[in-house]
Amino acid sequence: MLKHALLPSHSALRDLAFDNIALVAADVNNPGHDLWLEQLPTRNRLFVVINEDDGALKWSRRKPGEEQLARLGHYLRDLNATNAYYIDVTRMRGVGSAHSYFKPEFVKNNKTLARLFEQIVTGGEAERSLEYHADLNVYRS
Repeated sequence: MLKHALLPSHSALRDLAFDNIALVAADVNNPGHDLWLEQLPTRNRLFVVINEDDGALKWSRRKPGEEQLARLGHYLRDLNATNAYYIDVTRMRGVGSAHSYFKPEFVKNNKTLARLFEQIVTGGEAERSLEYHADLNVYRS
């Protein structure tokens, strides 16, 4: 929905600027995501949070046609938007195959995950507490 809101040049969204934008478990095609991510208006950070084991996104890949491509929130390759901070939570304690791992029942038992989402929603620099892996262009705990 966010991707399509940016398409019309007269969209009111184009006039807004957010401190941080987070795409968590994004069910959109990975190929070509950089083209529209780089248009998102943000003052500070654009985060893409990825869980390779996300059960819902695994099912989403089973769609026919164009929609069966690798999902952005599920795929650790071709992470190339110049304005995005890609965060891999795949192996964080308690995440497993969850699709809604930002909910209180997940973050209350994982201080790293809680701190990550607190920083994201408060306009912080969530990546600073994580280790950068240049080979994949991702941050991990």
